[in-house]
Amino acid sequence: MHVIADWVFDPNSRYLSSGQAKHRLSPKAAQVLLNLVQEPGRVWSRDALLDAAWGGQTVGEEVLTQVIAELRRAFGDDFRRPRYIETVHKTGYRLLASPAGEDGVGALPGGWAADLEAYGTYLQALSLRETGGRTGLYAAIELYGTALRMNPRLAVAHAGLAEALLFTDYVEDPMDVPRVRGHCEAALRLEGGLAEAWSVDAHACAYQADFAGATDLIRRAVALGPSSSVVFYHAARVCMSALAFRPAAAMLERAARLTPGEPYALVLAGKLRRILGEASASRQNFSIALPRLDARLAEHPDDFRARAGRARCLHALGRPEDAAIDMELARTHAEPLAFHLANTLAHNGRTEAALDALEQVVDCGWRGPWARPWLDRDSDFDALRGNRRFARLATLVGPSA
Repeated sequence: MHVIADWVFDPNSRYLSSGQAKHRLSPKAAQVLLNLVQEPGRVWSRDALLDAAWGGQTVGEEVLTQVIAELRRAFGDDFRRPRYIETVHKTGYRLLASPAGEDGVGALPGGWAADLEAYGTYLQALSLRETGGRTGLYAAIELYGTALRMNPRLAVAHAGLAEALLFTDYVEDPMDVPRVRGHCEAALRLEGGLAEAWSVDAHACAYQADFAGATDLIRRAVALGPSSSVVFYHAARVCMSALAFRPAAAMLERAARLTPGEPYALVLAGKLRRILGEASASRQNFSIALPRLDARLAEHPDDFRARAGRARCLHALGRPEDAAIDMELARTHAEPLAFHLANTLAHNGRTEAALDALEQVVDCGWRGPWARPWLDRDSDFDALRGNRRFARLATLVGPSA
């Protein structure tokens, strides 16, 4: 994802967007623009652009002229008074647009009204993201995209979209790491001090098992956002990817303190303390999380994640009959998060149903360098480890460490 003044260019989809304007570029036009945008200000010779986009094919300069004309039409640019692509006499072309953030971040032709409409759409997406479930997640992703079409310079919308995309692999789609990191890059070009974008980028980096890179990014995020619960949550996920459970639990507890009433960090911290054999600390986290989950469900009765978390808390606190009710509601939920469902069912002794849910997760592409090591250590699945079906699924996730 690249921000070019008022425009956002997505090389994967080949869309160039600004406000309500949206153009899908031809493959060659997208490749030429990608070269130009990667080195703004550089004068590219015609031969260099032909080599980059046509890969050594024998073509005439007229094909490049046609592509430049296509790009200018998309931008609404005038070659006589160019704002985006300049023709350098007898040499080639260069991208003129200054990097986003240098000339009035957030300012659009529609003025403050356009900015406020985009920000309001971003807030709607944020609210949907918090309701839990597949519909909420994908509706939030769509609305973040709408906000960015209204205002491509809205850094928080880039960061919000990146964070939502992180969790698609818990639903049904493998995480699109380049897309996640592309939106983080766009957010940070616009607002380099946005701690949440640094932390999401770190999480995505850890997903690829680049723990050195993730550590550097998360340190920067914590330095910029020492009071952000989002930063500490993603810091915990970085630690979890590296199987560093003790610091991960501490960071989750810190995230929960920074946002009173937020239950999910405590549920996960309780699980990690249990894996570490710290029964008292685990029970304390679940005890604090339970009334928060009750409040969450009072506001959002269909929140699958809250329902599954409540089942976990009740079971851990010695209330198996009550836990069974929540577990059944989670099992029959219209929009379960498959990985959370597998955890909940396995934790409560529902072996076959847990394996069905886990198989769905694996079939949808749950993979990654960290996935098998995590599965091997996830205490929820301890009772399943002697099961041949579980062993087969684990092999599909990846080789044992």
